Amino acid sequence: MSALHLIRDGMSIAAQLAALLFITPIGVATAAEIRAPTPAVQAANASQPTVAASPNLRPLHLVDGAFDVRLLGPLAGMRVLQSLRNDSAQTIDLGTQLPPIASDVDTVSVHRDGRSIELLAGSSCGGDDDPNAGHAHAELDEIIADLMQLPPGQRATIEITATERLQPAGRAWRVELPATVVPVRAQALVVRQPESNYVVIVPPYDALGSATLTLRSTDSPSQQWTLGPTHPGLAYVIPVGDDQALRGLLAGAAELELRSAYAVHWTTLPIFPRDGRQPTLARSTP
Repeated sequence: MSALHLIRDGMSIAAQLAALLFITPIGVATAAEIRAPTPAVQAANASQPTVAASPNLRPLHLVDGAFDVRLLGPLAGMRVLQSLRNDSAQTIDLGTQLPPIASDVDTVSVHRDGRSIELLAGSSCGGDDDPNAGHAHAELDEIIADLMQLPPGQRATIEITATERLQPAGRAWRVELPATVVPVRAQALVVRQPESNYVVIVPPYDALGSATLTLRSTDSPSQQWTLGPTHPGLAYVIPVGDDQALRGLLAGAAELELRSAYAVHWTTLPIFPRDGRQPTLARSTP
């Protein structure tokens, strides 16, 4: 082989090695693409609906529900019970279905097959001097793990209580509902307490826009409240008059208008009564 051929081959190999210096490894390029999608990909993703947000596609079916609110000065004590059935062919881990626990949540309980567990309670089963402390803790973990597995066709009841501060919303107040497995049903909960009467308005779970409420009584003029911007998970507390006004409202209607930049949506909310002096919750079956 001539010297000219050796020089030519050497220059070719050097050029190839130099080109490799400017090539990003495949793994790094893939990670970079995942972290920073192109504007076209971002626009395509934004146009896709969020499937997980639809309660109709959840693996658990809401069989029965109960919702309660008690006004405690500037605070609202809320309690939500949801009876859920596994309609799938697979065992469902309830732990994967529970929403994230916010700081304002007081208790989260699971009831199934005559057993109950409070998930936020302290798990201590004995002091440091208790020889059975570790064994008792292991047994508690086994009970929780077993209770959280819901076989096909069986039911479980999730109970969540929370305390939230009321925020002004015109002549009413607004309050954030606790996160639940299934969104709380849209409703007008009429509550009678010894110290006050009020209506709790729960808009539809996907409500967006500016909200206006009209309460139509059978024995007095209609009243309207401008509630301002609303979003999913927000409820409103409306003060009402004496017991006579409350009775007229129970036989009347609660109408909610949601106005956005693109559309206006009207809905008539079902009215559920609850007497604050009774322990029974207002129940609603979807």
